[in-house]
Amino acid sequence: PLHPSFLAYPWGAILAVNYLYLLVLLYTMAGKWTWVKTLYNRQACIAAFSTMLVLTMLFGLIRQDPATGGLTGLLGFSQMTSSWIFNIFLVHFMTVIGLTTIDDLYHWKKRNKFALLFHLAFWVILVSAVFGSGDKIRVRVTTTVGQPVQGGTTADGRPHTLPFSILLKEFSMDEYPPRLYLYSQGKLSKHFVTLEESASQGLLGNWQVKSVQTLDKAGRRSDA
Repeated sequence: PLHPSFLAYPWGAILAVNYLYLLVLLYTMAGKWTWVKTLYNRQACIAAFSTMLVLTMLFGLIRQDPATGGLTGLLGFSQMTSSWIFNIFLVHFMTVIGLTTIDDLYHWKKRNKFALLFHLAFWVILVSAVFGSGDKIRVRVTTTVGQPVQGGTTADGRPHTLPFSILLKEFSMDEYPPRLYLYSQGKLSKHFVTLEESASQGLLGNWQVKSVQTLDKAGRRSDA
């Protein structure tokens, strides 16, 4: 998998500046190198956009679990953000948008101003997201009602202080009455008895089941 840790500050910013310089240099050589124009013409834009659309759809449809095997795991689609295929096409898509934006800025008098601003804003978001991904930290925060929390733990168990506080004002959870099934020979019965209150009863197969007492918010004992 491709991990973005090498893009941590300041290397992410350094690579972003050099990437922008290479794009401008590449665009200025389009007059001598005719193949450069094929990187940001209409066909290239459609191909790049279509590819990213398909990969994004796969991202949403495939469960993101590193333990997934088979062809899906081999191609890295089960951890898409770390997949070489996804990141290569993402950089290609970002390059196509970048060259298109530079071309729009160079011919800004002839271009639609709204399209120019859209390309510029979208490209800035992409560059920031890609080259700033090395500074992203996932933190697990445990909160209780009415007590502000300003820290959490990372995936490897290290404490991390947040630049803001989290306050849980209210918490509620819908509860549904439990259902009793008859388990026999590895199968559950189709019918069930709902324990909405004490003295609930019903027929499960050949058994007449009746709840004598219902304990609200009860749980299984750890030693049971």
